Amino acid sequence: GTIYWSLVAQMTAAPLALSDLLFATNTDLSNSSQIFTSPGGGSSFGNTGLDAKKLPAGISGRIWYKFVNTGSENCVLGFNTANAQTGYAGMEAGIFFGNGPTTIKHIDSGTPGGSYGSPTTNYFYGLYRDGETGAIKLQYSSDEVSWTDIATLTYNSTGDLYIVCDISGSQTMSYPKGQNIA
Repeated sequence: GTIYWSLVAQMTAAPLALSDLLFATNTDLSNSSQIFTSPGGGSSFGNTGLDAKKLPAGISGRIWYKFVNTGSENCVLGFNTANAQTGYAGMEAGIFFGNGPTTIKHIDSGTPGGSYGSPTTNYFYGLYRDGETGAIKLQYSSDEVSWTDIATLTYNSTGDLYIVCDISGSQTMSYPKGQNIA
């Protein structure tokens, strides 16, 4: 009956569309095989990128990058409601590794915070937005398929969310991707 058809619909639902993030609007970031590096000099943020794609209004999806543990991954990946490059303080939601990078942290309404333990080498860390409720969660995965919640941000949005990054001087962000971005 009804339960059977519900299960069939769930099992045959289309998978989330997967895309590499490119941040092509910032020529200061170099891209070598999906490893983005900011220009040298100093340890300050301000090397920002804006991806050409966004997470459309009302759509569930996620963005993430891989923690490869090079010791030079001082970067933030996030969502912004404005279609413009911005530093981490202008992001509505973001995820980053702090303290060298030894701690998983978040950006919530432009404010850095949280302390969610140490990232695991070769795991993936990112943000998931529920298109119906607007809830945004920090998540991690070992395989880019199954995801585990780390925390839920207070900021939420069902509107368009633009994908932004901010990479500190001479630092990298590895293999950023998104699902259901257009």
